[in-house]
Amino acid sequence: MFGNPKFKKPIVIKNKGIKEWIDQPFAQYMAKNEALLIIGDLIANALYLGWKKDIHNEKYVAHIFETCIGGYVAWIIVRESYNRECFIHSVTDLEAIKKGIHPL
Repeated sequence: MFGNPKFKKPIVIKNKGIKEWIDQPFAQYMAKNEALLIIGDLIANALYLGWKKDIHNEKYVAHIFETCIGGYVAWIIVRESYNRECFIHSVTDLEAIKKGIHPL
């Protein structure tokens, strides 16, 4: 389990999240994949920006965390399910992910 000081819910990563992370395009592809090895530190030190409706699945809320991977600003997407379970879904280096975020 992972945590972030500004986000009071525990976060886990599942096989599906690892596969999604690896499949994502990214400017520094290798650095993005290697970041999985330090995902706990990335989450702990990331800036929690807030939440938004998950555009791919209305059953989830997406929480967005800003960090740096391979010298690039990146955003980690953590999904929260209806039963309040939070799990790492993916990562992106596209700033458009910030559109529609509700800050805390």
